[in-house]
Amino acid sequence: MPVFTRLLVNEIDHLLSPSYWMLGDKGYIGGNRIFAPNKKLSRKEPSIRNPNKTMKVKVPFTPEQKAENSFINSNRAVVENYFGRIKKFHCFEKAWRGSKEKLDLAFLVVNLYCKH
Repeated sequence: MPVFTRLLVNEIDHLLSPSYWMLGDKGYIGGNRIFAPNKKLSRKEPSIRNPNKTMKVKVPFTPEQKAENSFINSNRAVVENYFGRIKKFHCFEKAWRGSKEKLDLAFLVVNLYCKH
């Protein structure tokens, strides 16, 4: 996990109720209170063509893992679509140079607009 993201997650972590979890992608596996999809696993087996070499074989997901991934990904899609709508407002593309109060107001206006 990138250092900035890890710092941000750690700052937010103490603000959340202990029963809340954050959604993450596969890159966040292993973080505290981050609910992320299962990664595809593989194992090495002897190659059929050359017994002296090994090849990676994908391990299929269990039905429980498939259901869990489906649940996580459908919820993450809602969040990603919301961020996509926010990114249409170019004031958030670069570092904010205005005051914190103006940032809060701009985010509130964009947030209200994106909810509809």
